[in-house]
Amino acid sequence: MDAITAKVFRAGNSKAIRLPGSFKIKAKSLVIEQTNGGLFLYDPKEREKEMKRRRKVIDRLWALGPLPEGVEFERP
Repeated sequence: MDAITAKVFRAGNSKAIRLPGSFKIKAKSLVIEQTNGGLFLYDPKEREKEMKRRRKVIDRLWALGPLPEGVEFERP
């Protein structure tokens, strides 16, 4: 997705941004985390789904057990 520029404006005593409709955000609320590089916004429900999916993949990998002796992978 290409970067967009959003206007920052005052809403009472707070600052706000208006996200373009092209983002198609269904969430009623977003979590905003401040990082060294700026701000990180995410839908907490979608993030929870993604974390559960990742956990399943990791659990499947652990269930396979250790790699056989001598198996090596090339670094990309």
